Amino acid sequence: MPDLSAALRAVTLRESVTPFMLLGTGFATLLARWCGQDDLLLGSPLAGRDRRETENLVGLLANTLILRADLRGGPSLRAALRRFRETALDAFAHPDLPFEKLVEELQPERNLARPPLVQATFALQNLPPAGLQFPGLTVESLEAGSGALKVELSLTLVEGASGFLGTVEVAADLFDPSTAGRLADGFATLLREMAAADPAAPLLDLEVLPEAERRLFPGG
Repeated sequence: MPDLSAALRAVTLRESVTPFMLLGTGFATLLARWCGQDDLLLGSPLAGRDRRETENLVGLLANTLILRADLRGGPSLRAALRRFRETALDAFAHPDLPFEKLVEELQPERNLARPPLVQATFALQNLPPAGLQFPGLTVESLEAGSGALKVELSLTLVEGASGFLGTVEVAADLFDPSTAGRLADGFATLLREMAAADPAAPLLDLEVLPEAERRLFPGG
């Protein structure tokens, strides 16, 4: 989506937010519309290698940040972006607090059928993938699911020269196989709305149904 990506980058400059903040706000808004909630939590995985001394360290250093998406009161696009920006800045100021420690301290009501605190994750990768080169061989990367999703659904985006590309994964025992495609289509629809909307427009009023689905429900 190169044209849409350019429009979204223009919004980030106008509103003084990063692509992560803009896309995270969009994903949270889509989930809010789907779930009928206006206050929810997103998990954001971190590689845990933000220091030079840990770049080549062997072992798992990954952590999960908790991001609150507060859409109560029907904020405008600009107000929602500012709320998510503050949440993200606060969260990234404490990247070393282990997710497990947070769960231990907060002691949320546990349900073995779902993960604690967050059931959806969002990630934006803006580093180019490391290339592999072998004499006489051509190496090509292939997209593949993790096969072991630890949450109910996840969205992972990659920012490249040609725009934003993404992968949606959903828990197969909870969702219909078509859910991932519908979520991706709804997300793209909402991002187009956000790119063209007046900053004062109520964010929760923006369209999330693709045109094909709107034709199926003309009165919805």
